[in-house]
Amino acid sequence: MENERVVTNSEVNRYALYGFFQNIAIMVPFIYGQFFMTDILDIGIAKVTTALLVGRIFDFIVSVLAGGIIESSHLKWGKYRSWFVIGRWTLFFGIIFQLTNAMTLPTNAQLVICAIGYMMMHGTMNFVATANMGVLSLIAGPDMEGRFRMTVATSRYGAVAGIITGAAILPVIGLFERFLSPANAYMAVAVLFGCLVLIGAQIIIRLSEPYDKREMWDAAEGTPRERVRVSDMFAAVAGNDQLLIYMGATTLTNIGMAIFGAFTMYFYRLILGNLNFYTIASTATTIFGLVAAMVMPRLGARLGKRRSLPVSQMWVAVGYIINAVVLSTVWRTPMTALISYIVIACAVMCGTYLAMGYGANYVIDCGEYGFWKTGKDYRAVVMSMMNIPMKIGMVIGGAIGGYILANIGYSGAMSPGDVTAAFARTFLYSWFGYPAACNIIASLMLTFAYKLTDDNTAKYAAENAARIRA
Repeated sequence: MENERVVTNSEVNRYALYGFFQNIAIMVPFIYGQFFMTDILDIGIAKVTTALLVGRIFDFIVSVLAGGIIESSHLKWGKYRSWFVIGRWTLFFGIIFQLTNAMTLPTNAQLVICAIGYMMMHGTMNFVATANMGVLSLIAGPDMEGRFRMTVATSRYGAVAGIITGAAILPVIGLFERFLSPANAYMAVAVLFGCLVLIGAQIIIRLSEPYDKREMWDAAEGTPRERVRVSDMFAAVAGNDQLLIYMGATTLTNIGMAIFGAFTMYFYRLILGNLNFYTIASTATTIFGLVAAMVMPRLGARLGKRRSLPVSQMWVAVGYIINAVVLSTVWRTPMTALISYIVIACAVMCGTYLAMGYGANYVIDCGEYGFWKTGKDYRAVVMSMMNIPMKIGMVIGGAIGGYILANIGYSGAMSPGDVTAAFARTFLYSWFGYPAACNIIASLMLTFAYKLTDDNTAKYAAENAARIRA
């Protein structure tokens, strides 16, 4: 063991830097894509909603198939590395198409261009996200500490990227609007920030080259890879009990997040009566998130991979409950409520970052476990499942959140003056209560049913690597 290779600091930072550049670039259309279509191109909200629904269905289908396609592919740049080589261009143009000024074209043509961009970007992300996890496992090998360091660095760089996107995108758009039309200003920013995808991709392509070459995956030169069928993909997921437990728990967490998100803007508009408070709270919690990203993963490391995620979920649930109780007593004083919310939200963020250092390692471990258990290397299929809980959560949680809002009496015609004490209490306990319940159930599932530890996954990874070399 002492002769095994250790991941270098340079590799850790270059790996995280790729995510840093990519996160900044994709946030431009992610945050402003729908606004650009409705308010800049002046496309009706019904048409935009329909186009996005089609795009999300396409994205979900691709996310299910991406792992099997990666397993079956035989591309010359390597099993995972190839997707960065190809995907950088579809990501780049997908970002631009979503913010393309096509106002001289008919409305439907404008919508089609934006929708194609949405599908290009989100569809590609399913492949590069899976490839990113695969590259991490190749670079670190069975070095569990190395894997941890790489994901911790990724979360820290991601926190910095969040601050930059929150603070820089609108001012840069405003700068371009001094000499361009609004539509062209958004497009110029998309091109400018989109270039960061190309920079990040070049970093990860060079970093992964020594570890991911086609001949490593061939039984002999020129031998095609075994095609992965849908039935194989189903077996790889259904037969992996630890993956199913992890996916079930994280799906619940994501449903809670989507419910929380469905309520958020209405808290500022109705309960506090000032939508600008959102900017203050978002900036404060994002900056604090960087501090949490520097400190909390180390505490998570003391708890260990198996314990840190359920503890994180329970921590978040308790924070939600505290926020509901506190805000239900101070909501009539907006500034006091805002400060209370920010302080408690920062404490909740500490819990969130507790397990963030392990990040993708949970699903990577499930892939190693599945390979070790069955002898069939469907790790890419398993790793592609990491995005499924988020996508399911967005669909189910978003719908549940809207239904709850309607059920408690919310309507778009409401103003802050229409808010009664009963409505405010019901709103706040619903906003925090349902996500808290989701996190509590998820925490209990992982505590009692998830069995993968650092020790046994290191064993699985080492034996799997030896099996491939043989």
